[in-house]
Amino acid sequence: MNFLFVMDPLERVDVTKDTTFVFLAEAERRGHANFVCDTHHLMLDGPRVHAACAPVTVRPVQGDHFTLGERTLREAESFDAVFMRKDPPFDIDFFFATHLLSLIDERRTFVFNRASGLREATEKLFILRFPELIPETFVSADAEQILAFADRVGGEAVVKPLEGCGGMGIFRIRRGDLNTPSILESVTREGRRPVMAQRYLPESRQG
Repeated sequence: MNFLFVMDPLERVDVTKDTTFVFLAEAERRGHANFVCDTHHLMLDGPRVHAACAPVTVRPVQGDHFTLGERTLREAESFDAVFMRKDPPFDIDFFFATHLLSLIDERRTFVFNRASGLREATEKLFILRFPELIPETFVSADAEQILAFADRVGGEAVVKPLEGCGGMGIFRIRRGDLNTPSILESVTREGRRPVMAQRYLPESRQG
């Protein structure tokens, strides 16, 4: 089978923990042909989605973990499956890419994950549908309200951006800490961007 992976540049991949690398390696081991492209390599020609993509082989040697072939233009529906593996944030490029992927006829080519699902559930706010499974959570751009929430849940909280991945931009805050005002000013962009605050769980240090 032929697979297309829409993903970040392979140079950024950490072979020890990147699940997309695991997918590529396992598909290759099973005899499938893998191709890769980024979101900006997707395009529409008439009714058909195309990708400027390159064949790839991989190996678990960081720094020498892939070999790319020549990039060519192929119809997305010429692949058996398209895997959307681009990391967050859910920015405008990601948004438009999901709309292009939604035009692929899934009767011919399986798209994983479904583009509409990525638009609906890609970021952290989706977990608010399951409050019984998460710590107490508060979303706001107001620094004083975030601190008041931290006071209510034991004096400490973790703040994180609503977009992003891999632990980027996550901070532990408490009222009275000299760094807390600067952290909140930065992560909320001076009160203009909402962030997620959650009760700090000491057990999280154990993973």
